[in-house]
Amino acid sequence: MRMRAIFAAVFIVAAMIPALGPAAADEAKAPVIRGGEVSSLDRKLKDDRALQALWQSCPGDIYRPNVTKPAGAAMDLAQCQADPEACHAACFKGRNGAACFSLARSFEERPEKDGSFPYQEPLFARACALGDAAACTNRAAAIRNSLLDEDPFTTKRKGVRNACLFRSFQKSCLAGDAWGCTMFGQSYQEGEGVVANPARAAEFYRKSCKLSPNFAACDYAKSQLKEMGLSQ
Repeated sequence: MRMRAIFAAVFIVAAMIPALGPAAADEAKAPVIRGGEVSSLDRKLKDDRALQALWQSCPGDIYRPNVTKPAGAAMDLAQCQADPEACHAACFKGRNGAACFSLARSFEERPEKDGSFPYQEPLFARACALGDAAACTNRAAAIRNSLLDEDPFTTKRKGVRNACLFRSFQKSCLAGDAWGCTMFGQSYQEGEGVVANPARAAEFYRKSCKLSPNFAACDYAKSQLKEMGLSQ
C-alpha cells in the first residue's frame, strides 16, 4: 500500500478549498523557492501553470478513476529519486499517476538544502487527477494536518475546507484507499464537513481495517474505535 506518513493522531481541523476552473492558473500563487539549489526539474514544475491550477483544486473535485492504461511502467520511490527527470516524463508525458505519486514522495523526502519548495503537494494533486486515490488522500491530509504557508488553501474559510476534506476522503475511501477510509471516519467522528456521527465513523474505521488489516491506517482506526469505546 503506497502512502506517505500521515500524522492523523494529531487531528487538526484545517479547512479546504473549492475546486477552481482552468482560469485559476492565472490567479495561482507563484511559488517562492526558499534558498537551496534550483534544479531544472524545479523550474519545470514552477512554470507548469496547469499543475499550479490543480494544486488550487479540492482533491475530491479533480479525482477521476483511470479509464485508460497509462503509457509505460510505473516508477517507484527509489527510481524517482535516482532519475527524477524520467519520473517526471512518466508522470506528465505518460500520464502515469503512480509515477506522479512516487515523484511527489521523492520531493517530500529530499533534504532541505536541495530545494525547499513543497512541490510534493502539486504533484500529489496531479496524481489524484490521474486516478491515484492514495494521492488524493495525501493531498487532503496535508490540507487537514500540515497546511503550509505557500499552500493556496490557507486563504480558504474553514467551512469550505472542511467540506472539501469530507468529499475528498469519501472518494478515496470509496476507491479502496485504507487511509482514505480512516480519514473519512475521522471526519464523521469530529464533525468535519458533516454532522458528527459516531456510528458512521466506526463504519469507516472498520472498513479501513478490512481493506488493509496490517497497515498503519488500520492501527490508527483501531485506536479511534478504542477511544470511542467501540469494538474493533
